[in-house]
Amino acid sequence: MKCWILIAYIPIPVFKEKPELHTALQQRLFHQCLKIVLESLKTTGKEGETFRDSYGDQRICYPRIAAYLADYPEQILINCAAAYNSPVTTAKFHGLGDAKPHARRTKNWIMSRIADACRVANPEDIAMYLEASKTFGLNAVDQPFWEDFEGYEPDLVICPDILHGLFRFWRDHILKWIQNLVGNKELDLRVKALQPITGIRHFKHGISHLSQWTGREDRELQRIILAVIAGVPTINERAMRSLRAFHDFLYLAQYRSHSTTTLRYLDQALATFHSTKSVFISNGARRGKKKTRVIPHFNIPKMAGLHMYSYHIPRMGTSIQFSTEITETCHQTMTKAPYKATNCREFFVQMCEYLIRQDTLSLTADLGWWYFTRSGPPPMQRTPDYSLFIRKMIELTKKEERLEMRNKTRAKNNYMWLTVKADRTGVSLDTISKEYQLRGFSVAFVTFLRQETVEPVPRHTGFNVDVWYRFRIQRTLIQDEEELADPQTIQAVPHVVHKKRHGLHNCVLIKVDEDAEDVGIQGNLLSKSYQQLTASNRLSYSSSPLNFSVEGITIPSSVRNSLGICLLVFRASDQRYASEHVPCAVSPQA
Repeated sequence: MKCWILIAYIPIPVFKEKPELHTALQQRLFHQCLKIVLESLKTTGKEGETFRDSYGDQRICYPRIAAYLADYPEQILINCAAAYNSPVTTAKFHGLGDAKPHARRTKNWIMSRIADACRVANPEDIAMYLEASKTFGLNAVDQPFWEDFEGYEPDLVICPDILHGLFRFWRDHILKWIQNLVGNKELDLRVKALQPITGIRHFKHGISHLSQWTGREDRELQRIILAVIAGVPTINERAMRSLRAFHDFLYLAQYRSHSTTTLRYLDQALATFHSTKSVFISNGARRGKKKTRVIPHFNIPKMAGLHMYSYHIPRMGTSIQFSTEITETCHQTMTKAPYKATNCREFFVQMCEYLIRQDTLSLTADLGWWYFTRSGPPPMQRTPDYSLFIRKMIELTKKEERLEMRNKTRAKNNYMWLTVKADRTGVSLDTISKEYQLRGFSVAFVTFLRQETVEPVPRHTGFNVDVWYRFRIQRTLIQDEEELADPQTIQAVPHVVHKKRHGLHNCVLIKVDEDAEDVGIQGNLLSKSYQQLTASNRLSYSSSPLNFSVEGITIPSSVRNSLGICLLVFRASDQRYASEHVPCAVSPQA
């Protein structure tokens, strides 16, 4: 289903005026264009209009501009704020880094400030009005497009943007501070030392060389960055506490649902970050692009926007639904693809015609699918295109049936499944013990089978088993138990099979107590990490976890009833860290 539709293309002309007036004219043109586009909402918002709901009943509706998804430059443009001012609060440049939020930027406050600026300078004299408006924290717009709209609330309509407000802030500031403290060379070495994980990007060349960044790179680095820099001498306890607090805030802000408790966690994390952020000035991490001097303040526009999450979420809903990542993807389908379909001359009309045709084809396909699922394919195939459409629908139905059959091959808890064919067949227990360097594995395996199965088990360890080096696991979302998270592949490949010297092993945390929380981890730090191997023997014994001692550390017996796996020793992939504990961050998909 299409949730977004293009309603207008806004021009970006080049004015033959002085450079300082060029931006002012573009700002005014933007608001005049939106006035024309949204003109019909003025009367409808005041008087209402009748619409049909999904049940066919008549409803009188009063449309409102509820949310505007935009990055920081467009946010200050919409709410008539000057540069280096907050678009949703009254904070100016010197108050952007304050730990306490400033007053909200309301519609009455903005219009009163515009009136004050108009009394000082004539809006028709753009140069004079621009200078006067800066003293009031405004841009050059004197007639905002929303001034006559009922129910417009600037501090709520401008939504906190996770992509530009959090991810970009993290990349431009938090990550830069970390790089200044750790050093690019050391940070690259630590990032490269992590073993590859299926589904997660592995930065095999480090991160200092990256020039093209997307939200995916931000997410992948946010998962591992705190674990990677743990133990660096230049990052003291106060700096690590500040970084942990910000990352807590970053992940809490992306929750799919919130309660008063999670909002309190959000405020606490932000308060901790503000109370400790001064450490990045004292240790010299807060530097400019040239890194020649320490910047002695935190007057960053996006830092002031962090205060709005706990205010905006209870009134408008979770912030993840207002991220500009959604609209960024629309650039491909609504702008770039239509332009490529034109002859590059007078392309706006052609782009609109292209979009109209695509919408018509999409609606026709939806209608055909609706008919196909209820009545089956019609007896007559009228055109080659229609015949191709019917064949695709049949193939899609068969694919869904194959997926349903695959679901039936999953484990009993419906969370794990293996490939039909094992990676290796007929492997002796002694070979497994040698390849994975597990002392006493053969005896422990036979002892375990004798305890867990009712069938007779030979006392010797000379029988063979089938071995899987990987399996798929899929759990429910932490905040929605009715929806499954993305499946993940868990690997435990020994060094004799994998091209890496130490093999390929993924770190997994296992919840063995039903009273344990789904979020947050408390416990003791072990000097070793443990990985997974799944084995199914040919003697029709059930695959179950083992209970044995690995290099002196005993695996709890409660693991038996968990995931149906056994735990193996993890070794670092980089020789430089071979004798050290390499931290591995586990990021649940909330």
